[in-house]
Amino acid sequence: MGEGVAQALRQSVQRSERSSVRSGSSSSRSSNTAYPRIWSSLSLEPISLYKACWIESDDPEELENFEAQGTIHGQDLVGRDVYLADSGYVLTMAQRDFPKIRFHFTSEFGK
Repeated sequence: MGEGVAQALRQSVQRSERSSVRSGSSSSRSSNTAYPRIWSSLSLEPISLYKACWIESDDPEELENFEAQGTIHGQDLVGRDVYLADSGYVLTMAQRDFPKIRFHFTSEFGK
């Protein structure tokens, strides 16, 4: 999963760079070895994760309550909500405490 997160970050930076070029913003790249401006302010810290899963619900309030609990979550490259559980116990408790949220462990659930 670590490489997947790194790949998503790289793709996000690439999209940001393309957007800057299209909008006419000046690029901080003066040579091929210079890093984009975003890297100079980026701080990465290691985290321990058990499992990533996609989440969805027909109840928007339930999703808001889930996200307000301080869970680690984000979106994948196509905009689907992703929950990052730091242990099996935490994942089991989230599934128990939020029964209106569906947890998917493969990305093919929406097809």
